Amino acid sequence: MVRLPDFSYERSIVSLLLRMLGGKRLTLVLVVVLGLLASAFEGVGLYLFLPLLDALDGPVDLSQLPGWLRAAVQAIPEGWLVPALVGLVLLSVIAKNAIGYLNAAVFTSLDTAAAHTMRREFYRSVLRASFGFLNGEPSGRIANALFSETWRAASALGVVYALITDATAAVILIAVLAYISWSTTLLVIPFVGLILVVLQLLTRQAKDLGRSATEANAALTKRGWEGLAGLKTIRLFGRESYELDRFAAASDTVRRCFRRMNLISLTIQPAFEVLIAFAVCTWIIVLHQTGTGLSTLAVFLLVLYRLQPKVRGIMSARIALLEHGSAVLEIDRLQRASAVSHIASGTTPIPRFRREIRFDKVGYSYPGSDTASLHEVDLTIRHNATTAVVGRSGAGKSTLLSLVCRHMDPTSGSITVDGIPLDELRLDDWYERIAVVTQEVHLFAATVRDNIAYGLVGATDADVVEAARLANADEFIRALPRGYDTEVGDRGILLSGGQRQRLAFARAIIRKPDLLILDEATNALDSYAESLIQDALRTIGSKATILIVAHRLSTVRDADEIVVLDAGRVVERGPYDQLIRRRGAFAEMMALQTKG
Repeated sequence: MVRLPDFSYERSIVSLLLRMLGGKRLTLVLVVVLGLLASAFEGVGLYLFLPLLDALDGPVDLSQLPGWLRAAVQAIPEGWLVPALVGLVLLSVIAKNAIGYLNAAVFTSLDTAAAHTMRREFYRSVLRASFGFLNGEPSGRIANALFSETWRAASALGVVYALITDATAAVILIAVLAYISWSTTLLVIPFVGLILVVLQLLTRQAKDLGRSATEANAALTKRGWEGLAGLKTIRLFGRESYELDRFAAASDTVRRCFRRMNLISLTIQPAFEVLIAFAVCTWIIVLHQTGTGLSTLAVFLLVLYRLQPKVRGIMSARIALLEHGSAVLEIDRLQRASAVSHIASGTTPIPRFRREIRFDKVGYSYPGSDTASLHEVDLTIRHNATTAVVGRSGAGKSTLLSLVCRHMDPTSGSITVDGIPLDELRLDDWYERIAVVTQEVHLFAATVRDNIAYGLVGATDADVVEAARLANADEFIRALPRGYDTEVGDRGILLSGGQRQRLAFARAIIRKPDLLILDEATNALDSYAESLIQDALRTIGSKATILIVAHRLSTVRDADEIVVLDAGRVVERGPYDQLIRRRGAFAEMMALQTKG
């Protein structure tokens, strides 16, 4: 059984696009008004052909004209009727195209601004999303949405514009047909219904293909993204052919999806033209049999000629909306999910961290996990002291750090800063108080100076040099080809691991943080680079509170307190020498690392 067109999907897409437009929706109203005006002038120009053709053949039959046009024709002096009507047709065409150009210019401004806003707001939602959300999305999906789906979603807005302009023009032209012959115009309705049914049969797969295209694009982006990130590993294991085959397979899926969508779009024009030709032939016979005059028949067919591309445009726009709608839904889904994952900021300001950070029976369980990562952790990070957190893999060290940085909130217990619950503090204030150095250093493709200054808005050259000096990086920086103005390459590829790590320390130190967090920051360094960073820590240790998470236990020897985690619980705490003498979990881990 033939299913009649269901426009609920298109309505939901248009509704989402209108919501994404936000304050620009009034501009879209202006686009609609200008479209109506342009179509009205086109309709007037076409209708004027009726008295013009009559005037060329003899006296004008005023009875067939509407009142406004009859009065206008009667006001034209004798002998000037044809030139006047020609002039009015020409003015209508000029007015129609002038307003049409203005309409297109207004929409172009709206379209480009809306696309920019869509990309910016999506990127903003990604920047604010929790790491749990980001890690939970398939690799490459967010990148595909940002770099590909936002463009397709923006294109959907252009489709809506085409739909509006063609629909308004079609309404005006059908009204003109009704003026000419309302009874004959009624014959248009069955043919329009037939066209809708035929096109529904031809294009019922468009919506599913649009969704498949989104999935295929995401898979292709994932393949390419992983290949570029793991290029060194791919070459070391000689897997170039394997990765090329996987990428080619993903690319071929994209090719097949878009080929099928294009073939569907290509069926519109021939199918539509055949149906229209059949309809026009039928109307000519009907109009001739009813004794319709030649001028009326000519104008009727002229209006039909102008109407058919509008109807075809509406059909094509619907197909395009079905194809691009999946991109709009994907952007909306990711924005909604990321918004839910945002960590809500508190309202209490914190100008400085002065006393302690206290964990009081803190527990945390990751969503969907049956095992808690932390169990009733009691911990005090004292001001201007160095606290180290150690433990085997999976002990909960990274979870504890994420809670301190407030990338997530505990599922039980509480964390306070100087007696104030961490979740009540203004998030921006807290981030200004802390600095983090991780094992995996990310440097930007910029100069040494820019990478260090990135840690502090408005940093001066003197601030940069002082931070580099404290991080034991000034000497090697000055030995670089252009000193502080040396480009470090993508992700700092032109520097050694130890140099990148010292730049990361300098970037953290320049913030003058109240709390400096080192997340296994020296694990991958050689002994010389590690000793330089240890010297830097001793230098700044009296000026900041330091929290260290370390796997290499020799790096925490100078800590004021070492906290040992095991299976999410605190099993030991105390200074290095005391823990060694206790011969407990820490001494056992130390013995394993120093064995041999």
